[in-house]
Amino acid sequence: DITKLDQVQAAAKQASDTDILINNAGAIKMASALYDSIDVVRAKMEVNYYGLLSMMRAFVPILESKKDSAIVNIISIAAFVNFPAIGGYCASKAAAFSISQGARIELAPKGIQVHIVNPGPIDTEMSKDFDMEKTSPEDTAIGILDGLEAGELDIVPDATGQQMFETWQNNYKDLEAMAADYTNEA
Repeated sequence: DITKLDQVQAAAKQASDTDILINNAGAIKMASALYDSIDVVRAKMEVNYYGLLSMMRAFVPILESKKDSAIVNIISIAAFVNFPAIGGYCASKAAAFSISQGARIELAPKGIQVHIVNPGPIDTEMSKDFDMEKTSPEDTAIGILDGLEAGELDIVPDATGQQMFETWQNNYKDLEAMAADYTNEA
């Protein structure tokens, strides 16, 4: 449980030979950040932001001792746009994206690469309530590994995520409009 510091520290102690830390834990719930319980939003932050940060903090001393090491943070394309039906999740992923950028800058001089992965919806239990095209977990994993092998620091491993990311890059308000259309259709 990455929300429990003693368990995070125990994991780091047990995995003291780690070369690559892959932060893939995540939590989502269909909940409006404005109208649902603040505790639901807080719980998403605990896992998706504070948990990720705790894992990085626990493993950085291990990674510093390696010649070639890396952190791979699985964030989400939702870091770039807020879908109100999962508003707390989106906010937590935006925070995770931001702290990953800071870690990338801070750890680069120490030889630790920080890769930020922003997939679109993946066909897992986590996204079962979303009525949109989803990429298989296998294809997503291949896309991530291909990005790592190519040395990409920012990886968008799937077509839906790439389309949304390109829209955001061109004009973030267009991605907001896509989120609004999805919200109005739901």
